[in-house]
Amino acid sequence: MVVSRLVEHRRIARASEPRLLSEALLVSLGDAAWVLGTVVVVASGVLSTTGNVVAIVVGLAVADFGTAQFVFRPKALRADRSPQPVAA
Repeated sequence: MVVSRLVEHRRIARASEPRLLSEALLVSLGDAAWVLGTVVVVASGVLSTTGNVVAIVVGLAVADFGTAQFVFRPKALRADRSPQPVAA
């Protein structure tokens, strides 16, 4: 998992801005799927009390990041379309 994340970070660092902006929506949808899966697992009762607490805390963090990325995506799109200053 750690190796796949390192490869993903390297790929993201080299991607163009328009591609990053379009993929941001996919990441937000993936975060939503994660949260939905967390709700299903917690509701199923297969976890211990500690497992439920950990799953809920992680689910809330994922929901927070996904929501922030989704909410701020339009601002990033506007910034991507605005005139870019030319460096001297």
